[in-house]
Amino acid sequence: MGLTVEGAQEGCEGDNFEWFEANGVGVLDVESGLSAQYTAPATGANCPGNAEIWLICGGEVMATLTVTIDYEYAISFVYPDPETEITRESSLVVNVEANGTPLIWAVSGAGFSLEHTGPHGAGNVLHADETACGSAMITVTDCDGNIATGFVRCTTGRWVTKASGSGHNPSPQLTGAATGSEGYGQFQLIKGNKKYIEAISNWALCDPNTEPCDNCKGVFGINSYDCAQAGPEGTFSGNSLFDGCCCKYDFTGYYNRMEVDAWCYQEWEC
Repeated sequence: MGLTVEGAQEGCEGDNFEWFEANGVGVLDVESGLSAQYTAPATGANCPGNAEIWLICGGEVMATLTVTIDYEYAISFVYPDPETEITRESSLVVNVEANGTPLIWAVSGAGFSLEHTGPHGAGNVLHADETACGSAMITVTDCDGNIATGFVRCTTGRWVTKASGSGHNPSPQLTGAATGSEGYGQFQLIKGNKKYIEAISNWALCDPNTEPCDNCKGVFGINSYDCAQAGPEGTFSGNSLFDGCCCKYDFTGYYNRMEVDAWCYQEWEC
């Protein structure tokens, strides 16, 4: 952003003008002269706010300019792979990814506490006492009010079914990248305190280029898809990807129509 002095007064010319950014936000390329170039911070780390640029001559502030900066903040909970569980009377490190700090940390759940609450950085330590059970829910709020929520399962607890059904579930409660596994007859996806299970079957060989089918699953079971609608790229053979999600290279080593027979959504509780 270019800045230029206009209408210079007597005694305030050229190097007599000084440039100063008062809030410590961004940088000016010169300290004096009739023009300067201002560069804003690359990210909103530490929530620096807006810039205030002063034009000074003879020790007097002649003019000020406030530069409003539109920072893009983002925050997300980090799930290790494989996901970390915590045992009673132990501790573990938990992290978020964030480009706006400081962060406000809080935790809820039976028998859990954090090493640091209130303003802190992107890492913290979760403690579980002798009564810990179920899941710790960790909430982290960044300096722009964005919130990330994550869950850590205690080894003391159980999976409790919250919803289930037969056939295809067009809106599974758990989606996206997470700890997952696929084996003969079942797929399960686990993320924090949530688990989504599909009972699947392969009932006919198929040609992935030409044969669509209904009621089947997407790549590695991350989502269920109704193949009457558009799905993601979904099959793999050698070095070739084919469109569609129904006819896929399955765990038996053949292209099969993969049908979802039943689904179940669970949460980890005491």
